Amino acid sequence: MKFSYSFFYPSFHVSCRYSRFCFLLLMIPASYIGIAQKKSLDTLYANEQMQVALFFPKPIQQAITGASQMSFTYNKDYPQQFGVLKATPGKSSNLLVIDQDQNVYSFLLQYQSTLSTLNYFFTLDDAIFKLKDTLTATNSLSNLQIASYDSLKAFKKFARYLLDRDLKVMKRTHKDGMRMKLYTVQYFNEKAFIKINLSNRSEVSFRPGEITISLQTKKQGKRKSMQRQLLPIDYKLQVPEIIYKGDEFNFILMVPKFTIPKNWQLTIEIKENGGRRNIQLVKKKAL
Repeated sequence: MKFSYSFFYPSFHVSCRYSRFCFLLLMIPASYIGIAQKKSLDTLYANEQMQVALFFPKPIQQAITGASQMSFTYNKDYPQQFGVLKATPGKSSNLLVIDQDQNVYSFLLQYQSTLSTLNYFFTLDDAIFKLKDTLTATNSLSNLQIASYDSLKAFKKFARYLLDRDLKVMKRTHKDGMRMKLYTVQYFNEKAFIKINLSNRSEVSFRPGEITISLQTKKQGKRKSMQRQLLPIDYKLQVPEIIYKGDEFNFILMVPKFTIPKNWQLTIEIKENGGRRNIQLVKKKAL
């Protein structure tokens, strides 16, 4: 294989805003990268004028490119066995694809103004390894297994990873001296990770109590009833017990994967434990 740690980690530092891509690299043990080095990476070429189709033996579960000038689109709602690659002029990058059978594919990407190949067909032999398999190798890797990506352990690691990432602020609100920020929602394996910043600019400490996250229809008239769908919080990371004057905290809430339909809105409400205050944030546009 043509890449090594010097190939992966520069992409991590440059493209850390691609949270799922960076986390997927961190979840791959170094010893498995050593196994993958036995395979050479194929280079795929694309441009902004032509659509290059990539066909895989199994439906695509996740995929991400290492740079913004390279895009790979695929059906996330109804997984299919192909995706479309496009590129604009810029430096070389890479593509990481995981199918529904946990086979991992990795490619180098380059922009090319004139293309000789518009369709790429891959087989299971093109995968660099399989995540759920127990691999046996001569270099003391017998009985080594990567944890399943749908496990709570993986979700906890991803949540802690996001806690330290600089994400874009999507929405801000304030009430009674309390300020709340909603960062860009991140998705990982059918779960949505909501990062919240809560700060206290009042004269009185604030104890977060009940937290509710819901999707509901927008108000469209006095006589129209509103529909509401609660999103259960499956996991919380570092929700503070008390926020003193001048303090602020970041925390993570994990809920089932969701989208905001037309004429609906996302509502996040935090009530004060033992008090009358509450702060509510409403996101009306798509995430």
